[in-house]
Amino acid sequence: MKTLHHERKEQLSALTQGIVKSIYALNQKVLVWQKLYMEMLKFWHSLLHFLS
Repeated sequence: MKTLHHERKEQLSALTQGIVKSIYALNQKVLVWQKLYMEMLKFWHSLLHFLS
């Protein structure tokens, strides 16, 4: 019984680590897109300022 419990605990731990890694990877992508978006906004702001 204890070995089955231990096995389930290891599976849950592996699953949790996988989920955490996926969330971290997604978060990194979001941060990259946010940075690109901010750079684009700065560019448009500069362009509008230049044209006005």
